[in-house]
Amino acid sequence: MSDHREKVIEELGMLALRSLITLNAGAFIVLLTFVGNTSADSAFQLSISALRNSLICFATGLGFTSVAIVIAYLTAQALVDEAPPKILAGTKRFLVITMTCPLLALVSFLTGVGFAISGVTVT
Repeated sequence: MSDHREKVIEELGMLALRSLITLNAGAFIVLLTFVGNTSADSAFQLSISALRNSLICFATGLGFTSVAIVIAYLTAQALVDEAPPKILAGTKRFLVITMTCPLLALVSFLTGVGFAISGVTVT
């Protein structure tokens, strides 16, 4: 029972991290594609500052997700060892950091979307 529960939790965590990578990287690419495909005679314009802020937010979201993956990997490696490193003795601290990074990645994504939407004007 406990082994199955751990497997489900592990799969859900990996799904969340993969989803955050897909959201932020996809938004980054879609925004660049949108800018590349809009021409001078297009009805839609995106301000340069909104574009810059959005791309920074999406890149920041990717960074937070990457940090969460690294911390999760190091924690898993430490738990496999019989004597985990001293720094991992307070696993609650790493749990908080590991959960905060994906939340910040989601906030970065939503902020980037907000910048992009607010920067679009119809001419």
